[in-house]
Amino acid sequence: MSSLQDTVFDVAIIGGGINGAGVARDCAMRRLSVAFFEKNDLCAGSTGACTGMIHGGPRYLETERETTRKSCEDSAVIQKIAPNLLFRIPILIPVLKSDPKIYLEMVEAFCKAYDSFSAIKGGKPHVRLSAEGVRQLDPGFIPEIRGAVTMDEWGTDPFRLVVLNAKSAVMAGAQFFPRTRVDKILVQNGIANGLVVVPEYGERQTVRARTIVNLAGPWAPFIDPKVMPSIKMRPSKGVHLVLDRRVVNISMVCKAVDGRESVFILPHEHTTLIGTTDDDFYGHPDNVTITQDDVGYLMQAVTRYFPSLPECRIMRAFVGIRPTIYGWGMDESSLSREHLIFDHTQDGAEGLFTMIGGKLASYRLMAEELTDILCQKLKKRAECHTHLELLPGCTEEMPWLDEARRTGLDPLTVRRVMYRHGLKAVEIFDLALKDKEMAQTLCECDQVLAAEVAYCVREEWASRPADIRRRTRLGMGPCQSCRCADRTALFMGNLLKWNADEIEGHSQGFLGRRFAGNQPVLFGEQAKQEEYARYLHLMNAEERE
Repeated sequence: MSSLQDTVFDVAIIGGGINGAGVARDCAMRRLSVAFFEKNDLCAGSTGACTGMIHGGPRYLETERETTRKSCEDSAVIQKIAPNLLFRIPILIPVLKSDPKIYLEMVEAFCKAYDSFSAIKGGKPHVRLSAEGVRQLDPGFIPEIRGAVTMDEWGTDPFRLVVLNAKSAVMAGAQFFPRTRVDKILVQNGIANGLVVVPEYGERQTVRARTIVNLAGPWAPFIDPKVMPSIKMRPSKGVHLVLDRRVVNISMVCKAVDGRESVFILPHEHTTLIGTTDDDFYGHPDNVTITQDDVGYLMQAVTRYFPSLPECRIMRAFVGIRPTIYGWGMDESSLSREHLIFDHTQDGAEGLFTMIGGKLASYRLMAEELTDILCQKLKKRAECHTHLELLPGCTEEMPWLDEARRTGLDPLTVRRVMYRHGLKAVEIFDLALKDKEMAQTLCECDQVLAAEVAYCVREEWASRPADIRRRTRLGMGPCQSCRCADRTALFMGNLLKWNADEIEGHSQGFLGRRFAGNQPVLFGEQAKQEEYARYLHLMNAEERE
């Protein structure tokens, strides 16, 4: 980081979620000099704890039509710049016999109104289904089902989306500094002109910049509170559950006990997601916890429609904090999903900006709006073209069968690696062909090759097993890292020259972080499953010894 001392950047960005990576990409592509800081790893905060839906926000249609429209427009753009990363999510809104008789008509009228917005992002028009039609889709539905209406959405891997935006930013000239904490914002004569940063391994340094952008999400008010007293948000906590397999054939929206229609159940990868809660959060984002009440609330909502779900294994729970715009006199789910840009000139820090709120689906439009402001501030004329260029490696072509024949690798493995990396996957396959060690599968649950791990270390700033998880899903399957933590830490240790204690520490640290997500769901059969998983881990360790 020695070059930082001698450079004055146009823009210094705080935060490595989707907004930080998106703004870094837009700024760099407009030829602004960019320094981009993240205290942990890319997508290690709120973005990594979202449902991963690139949806139009249909529930905001009544009160925030503009938010819905923008989300649908940007969803269409994201499909074009990252086609291999997006997938269609047909969603069912089921109606029970216990619901008011007019409710099915009301749901259909709502979905009909949403059709014109959904069409913007290539969504299919709604379909009304009878009770028999619903049961044909999935016989697990409760017998009291009256009917349902469909709507069409899109999903993505948020981790990959962030990583690819960051890679694109660096390819365009940005400098990215992971695991570098921003300790202070420097202000002189009412103008913000730099940062004091602290690398994980290294000394404090001063970074000079003409403009500074705080994109730390729910951490934004904690960066340097004295400098940014005007930031006001109403953070909310969102909890998701992960089941160990696909237990439903189609996604659906479920009504919770409090009347909120915001609990989804989604088949995703090899698993099923259930989420999310929406509760006010008053603490520090580093200290957010999951309670058994959170788990019970979600399971109660989905069990009302699928009574057999309690028999399934909940692998884990995860939680994130939404940096929602402040609002008084309304419940959490009614808060605006628009975004807000604070100009801290009012706080005596000209050149400092904070952006909060928004949705994953509209990240690129949000980045464009903020970058327009920065360009105006810097008196630089440059048009946005993030909507025109594909993200690195992304492609509409997915010749996974051809690649499986060429390489002799397992077709499912090839398909999953190509989904994550697009055309860059060919580099991973070629590496696996040259070296038998690179061809080994480190994570059997999600088909992660050693070559893919090596690629992520070399090309995507991965420096520990948790980083590999975010880039490849390693350790996110049914074994919850018990079968892959040690072998991955050993493989990475050879690449990064770790000693034996470091290898052991990284392996145990990875297992410990996965266990933190298991604890809230450990009751009854869940506890037995966890003990069995730990037995597998210990047995594997003994075999290696």
